[in-house]
Amino acid sequence: MLSRKPMLILFLLSLCLGLLVGCDEGENLVPVLTRVQVSSQCGVAPLDVQFIAIASGGDQLDAPTGGNSYLNYDWTFGDNSTGTGSITSHTFTVPGNYDVVIAVTDNDDDRATMIVPVEVRADSLILITTPDTTVTASLTTFDSPTPRASNGAAEGRPVDTGLIINEVLIFNVTTLADNTGQFGAFMEVLNTGTSAVNLQGFSVTTDPFLPDMHILGNNTSIAPGEFQLIWLDGRNQNLEDAHTNFDIRNGVTDPAAWTGATIYLLAPNNTLLDIMEIPAAPTADVSFGRVYDAGTGGTVELNLWADVCGFDQDYGNYSRFEFIWTIDDVLSSTYVGRSPRHTFTTADAGTRTAHLRIYDTFQGVFRNTTVSIEVTAP
Repeated sequence: MLSRKPMLILFLLSLCLGLLVGCDEGENLVPVLTRVQVSSQCGVAPLDVQFIAIASGGDQLDAPTGGNSYLNYDWTFGDNSTGTGSITSHTFTVPGNYDVVIAVTDNDDDRATMIVPVEVRADSLILITTPDTTVTASLTTFDSPTPRASNGAAEGRPVDTGLIINEVLIFNVTTLADNTGQFGAFMEVLNTGTSAVNLQGFSVTTDPFLPDMHILGNNTSIAPGEFQLIWLDGRNQNLEDAHTNFDIRNGVTDPAAWTGATIYLLAPNNTLLDIMEIPAAPTADVSFGRVYDAGTGGTVELNLWADVCGFDQDYGNYSRFEFIWTIDDVLSSTYVGRSPRHTFTTADAGTRTAHLRIYDTFQGVFRNTTVSIEVTAP
């Protein structure tokens, strides 16, 4: 017959072992959020969003999927609305930035939380343009004129606009003689485009209301990046270089007495291609011309990007957007596209404004913005 004392010892040992095991099984574990996802973190009001949260009781090994029935899921959406459950949804009706909070609580009130930001917009567009800026008009003086050559800045990137007036020398005394040995005023036309241009039918004038003052008749083709001289001396000849039928100096021989002029270059359909305003009293053998031979000296990049919630501006398809730029320069220039390049001339000196209207054809919304540009004369 067994003694009562050993039996009591065995009972106490088994009880202690059971308590130890029970302590491991009943350890107070804090809930862990293993996954939280939303259907959209950005959109246009009213915005419907679906929310999913998955949590475990804190034991990642025994309950990795969070299938613990005693966990409570509570949502606060940041607009005085709440929701419950592992899966829920909410409609945001007022534009704003909301911090959505998911809180998971177990049966002894241990708690885990996570914040999910949601942005709700009034419309789909965000615009970022070039900031207000200052540019120097693309016209300057050159003490050493360089007809048919660079003005000394080969790094200048051409403005791809086709034909432009690149350099003008009014009182050409010793710089360059024509093929008959005479010195006269001349202009230099530069082809900044990517295709050759035939000058037949183009015109030069000092009066925009008389676009046909002189029509070029020589069958001269200018290759991309090449120059062509047009003499402004009133000889009305189309030789190797064209000579206009008007003398831009009007017989004035003293530079100090000359009152200035504006030269217009037009296409055969009288479309204005370029203008250059030459101030009064120019110095002899000093020319006026584009900085860097039509480089970026007077050019402003009207860069921008448009964003729709969830739209990646680096990789997205911008064909859904329509961009229209209007600039209040002397020509009232208009461009279509995201990033036009515009060259200001000295006639534009002062404060100019580039107006942009962008339309999202998918969302049916538009927005307007402006860029202020201070144009200074060289």
